[in-house]
Amino acid sequence: MRLLWATSHRGLAWGLLILGVWGLLAASQPQLEREEPMQGLPYHTENQSCGDQEKEYYESKLRLCCSRCPPGTHISTKCSRRQNTVCATCPEKSYNEHWNHLSFCQLCRPCDKMLGFVELTPCTSNRKAQCHCQPGMYCVFWNSECEHCEPLSDCPPGTEAELKDEVIEANSNCVPCKAGHFQNTSSPTARCRPHTRCEDQGLVEEAPGTPQSDTSCRNPQEPPDMPGEEGPGAWGGDIWEDALIPSI
Repeated sequence: MRLLWATSHRGLAWGLLILGVWGLLAASQPQLEREEPMQGLPYHTENQSCGDQEKEYYESKLRLCCSRCPPGTHISTKCSRRQNTVCATCPEKSYNEHWNHLSFCQLCRPCDKMLGFVELTPCTSNRKAQCHCQPGMYCVFWNSECEHCEPLSDCPPGTEAELKDEVIEANSNCVPCKAGHFQNTSSPTARCRPHTRCEDQGLVEEAPGTPQSDTSCRNPQEPPDMPGEEGPGAWGGDIWEDALIPSI
């Protein structure tokens, strides 16, 4: 009788131990599931931070991470607990340049000629019109944006406007022509040009070039100009004519 009671007691103890282990496993199972990465959008997040900051956003009312809309589109239906964001293409003459969760698109604006702009590329659904200052003008910036254009100041002969990335982006900072070049006008856009090489044209140099003038060339078969000469008859045309008139 004592043996039977001991055996029953041990069986009960083992049974309780097994039930306890099962209970611990059952209690820990939901926690393991929460730690697994969520698949698909939208998904729940506790720290209000989404995995892809560029293409996802946190919807505070639902405590969900939802998809943003790609460039050229806008939100037509917001995400819900059962459905991700639905996007629609921007209407004509409107655009969105970046991934967004806007319910509208921005209006395309033409390049304003009154402000000195000229259009380089037109507005599309994913990019605003690209504007540039008209020739002879430079950009006046405000908060890193080109606000309007103003006329460039003239650079005098022998100089040219300093370029930045092959573009005049600020009011003229005139710099001297480099050696072997000239510029002979007062202009905001005129560029220094190389001096003419007379020998390349089968000519001979008569006067060297300067920063303000080009090289002077002549035909090698023509005699060089003498100082003070002014063309045919310059050697004494008036006296010669007087000699032909008979004296009275």
